[in-house]
Amino acid sequence: DRIVIETDSYPQPFKKNPIRRTEPWHLPQVAEKLAELQRTDVETVAEVTTANYLRMLRGRIDESVLQNAG
Repeated sequence: DRIVIETDSYPQPFKKNPIRRTEPWHLPQVAEKLAELQRTDVETVAEVTTANYLRMLRGRIDESVLQNAG
């Protein structure tokens, strides 16, 4: 429950083309792999990581942005 997903990283072996670095559009693949590793579903991974990300941003950005995001 203390994890966020980030994608600007070195190549990851589970990608279809593991040679290139991971980009933001790879988020679904990252979430799927995380769900597999944690034996849960992608929806749960999305909910938990989004909540963690928003919690991490509290106090750093305008609160109205956080309220509109979830």
